[in-house]
Amino acid sequence: MIYLVHGDDSLSSRRFLFRLKSGYDQVVDITGKNISKERLELALFSESLLAKKILVVVEDLKNWQEIKGLKLNNASDLVFWFKNKIELPDFPINRVILFDLRQANAFKLADALLMKNEKLSLLTLSSLLKQGEPAEKILGTIGFAFRNLALTLEGNLEKIVRNSYAQEKIKQQANFWTMPQISLAFDAIFTTDLRLRQREHNPSMELLALINTLFTLSKRDASEVKDTNKIT
Repeated sequence: MIYLVHGDDSLSSRRFLFRLKSGYDQVVDITGKNISKERLELALFSESLLAKKILVVVEDLKNWQEIKGLKLNNASDLVFWFKNKIELPDFPINRVILFDLRQANAFKLADALLMKNEKLSLLTLSSLLKQGEPAEKILGTIGFAFRNLALTLEGNLEKIVRNSYAQEKIKQQANFWTMPQISLAFDAIFTTDLRLRQREHNPSMELLALINTLFTLSKRDASEVKDTNKIT
């Protein structure tokens, strides 16, 4: 699998890259400044007794001509990451993931979820999937939003958000959730993440199931979720 991850929203793309790396036994990071085809091939075809899944990450490749003719058959997975948006290269990329600040993004979905607006959440998810938003990116944004919500309920809001408008929005969202509910939400998000990494399940259906699960548990009161570790 060869990924191209790029776009002006480098914060989100870095977050996506971090999550992608966590699914591999070994990660090889290479700067794209002075790369050579030989060096990259060495990384792509290196073998390890301890690592079954290896990911090679090339950051900010300066010249695609430097790796022209790169051998890719039976190679490790490869990611080309760029901090800005680039023109699509003449290279056999399997998956292009664009993090564009101008696009409607998954944060709108996260906001709708935290405000417990089920209709808007489902409509937003449908729109994101139609425009080709990666399932991993959507899931990562949802997880990030629930993390901030948990920190807010723990009294650490000022440590994560300084903007007064954002603080008020998170405080409002926090009124709709309890810590037991958030704990179950994390379990559901983690389970979905594992299923997506297995690549044996339909990403759209997995995300839809997650949204339905989150709204099911969000309707439970504190006594129902206090001592439970799974949704029944």
